Amino acid sequence: MRWAARVIGLGATVFYFLASSIQLVFRAFLASDILFLVSFAIALAGCIVSWWRQWLAGTLLVLASLVLASGLGLSGQWRVSDMDWSRLGLPLLVAGVLFLLS
Repeated sequence: MRWAARVIGLGATVFYFLASSIQLVFRAFLASDILFLVSFAIALAGCIVSWWRQWLAGTLLVLASLVLASGLGLSGQWRVSDMDWSRLGLPLLVAGVLFLLS
């Protein structure tokens, strides 16, 4: 279960980083983008911490998915160039829950 959570969490974080950086290159920087970058940093920290403390990694990944959801909610766009929360935030939430259950 831990390995599945690590693979899902790291894969989602890498995909999320690539999607966010491509979006920031092709459009103007918005105030809500700060929350996107903060959620990426939290998710990355969760992936790094997952090798030592699974409960902390799970908490960080769940927190990252909630920060991402609030960033999309505050920006008024639940769809950011066809990358909605279910594609970006749900894998982080699943990995976080798997860490918390293990």
